[in-house]
Amino acid sequence: MKWCDDLYIGHEAMDDKDNIVSKIKEGKMQFNIYVLAAPFNDTDVLDIYPSYVLLQKRYLNSELMIYGIAKGKEEAYDMTQLIIMDCFRATGQFKLKEYMENNHSFT
Repeated sequence: MKWCDDLYIGHEAMDDKDNIVSKIKEGKMQFNIYVLAAPFNDTDVLDIYPSYVLLQKRYLNSELMIYGIAKGKEEAYDMTQLIIMDCFRATGQFKLKEYMENNHSFT
């Protein structure tokens, strides 16, 4: 997985950001934590995953690009809207994957 250096973080997740990210990287189970990521296909704008899904080897060894984290589904939806609107304001388009790759760095 690759993480956006300037990760979008939901308000509820802000205080636990470092703990949330480190637990995901260490492969530890967390409930009610969601990640916003680049889609695997070219038709979707953004994918939202419960963090426990990322414990699967398919994701741990993938080039999945994580854009943001959130606590709870509602906050994940709010963060999705924020990311999409940031992209649209900057480019006038909804090509989120292209926007994120060109305007953000990942490690």
